[in-house]
Amino acid sequence: MAFDIPNYGDTAIPEQARLYAADLQMLTQTASLTGTKSGLQVAAQGSPNMTVQVGSGEIYWLNSVVAVAAGNVTITAANATNPRIDLVVVDSSGVKSAVAGTAAAVPTSPAIPANSVVLAQVFVPANDTTISTAQIKDRRIVVQVPSVAGATNIVRKTAIETVASSATLQDDNHLFFTMTSNGIWQVKCFVFATSASNAAMKFNWSVPAGGSYALIGVTGGQTASQTNLNNSDLTTAGVPVSGLNAVWDGFVTTGATAGDFRLRWAQSISNASGHSVNVNSWLEYRLLT
Repeated sequence: MAFDIPNYGDTAIPEQARLYAADLQMLTQTASLTGTKSGLQVAAQGSPNMTVQVGSGEIYWLNSVVAVAAGNVTITAANATNPRIDLVVVDSSGVKSAVAGTAAAVPTSPAIPANSVVLAQVFVPANDTTISTAQIKDRRIVVQVPSVAGATNIVRKTAIETVASSATLQDDNHLFFTMTSNGIWQVKCFVFATSASNAAMKFNWSVPAGGSYALIGVTGGQTASQTNLNNSDLTTAGVPVSGLNAVWDGFVTTGATAGDFRLRWAQSISNASGHSVNVNSWLEYRLLT
C-alpha cells in the first residue's frame, strides 16, 4: 500500500485521518517526476523501539533515479505532555532521516525538508517509548515513468561502498536499474575504485532469468568481453590508493521476466584491506526497443 490516509472511523488515531499541507506538497512533487520508484516501505521493528525500518529501494528525483540502501531511522524522544507527528524522508542523495514535528495538543505534520521525498508519517504520543505498526502511515507516492525508446537515464552512486575479506561477488547498492520484459537496452558504466592494498578486484553483472547481456569492459589495461554465456569476470591487475577506473559499453536484453540489471563486484582474492567503489560512479542506460 502507498499514500495511506485512512477514513476517520477506520483509525484509532484521529490525527492520521487528516490531510496536512505536507501531504499536498507530496502530491504536487509528482508533477516534476519526483517520488518513490520502488521499495522503501517503512515498518516497525520486530521488537518495537524508537527506531523504524526502511527497506531498500529507489526514488525518482527530477526524473533521476537515486538508489537507497535499507537501514534504520531513529525517531527522537517523545514529548512529556503532547503528541507529535514526524516524517520519515530520504533526500536526493539517498540519505534517510526522520523529521520531528512540533508537539501540541492537536499536532500537525512538519514541512518537507528541501530536496526530500517522504516515505511515511509517524504518530508519536506523549511519553511514547516504542513505535508500533499502528503509528506508521505510508506516504510513498509511487511515480510511474514510462520507458521511452531513446531516452537516456543515469544512476549515480551516492555513497561509498567497501568490501573487505571477501572474494564472493556481491550486488552493488546503487548501480542497477529495473528493466521491463522483452526489451533491449544500451548500457554504459563508469566505476572509480580504490584500495589500500593495491590488490586485484573483479566485476560482473546479474540479469533477470531469460535475459542476456554483452559488454566490453576495460580497466587498468585489462579488457574483457562479458556475457551471461561465458560469465567471465573483469579482473583488475591491482587497485591503488589513488584509484582505478573501469568502464563498460554494450547492451542487455530481457525475455519474459522483468527485473534488475546490476553491477556485482568483490576482491579478486580475499584481503583484509578493503576495496571500495566510490561516490559518483555511474550507470547509464537507454531503451532501444
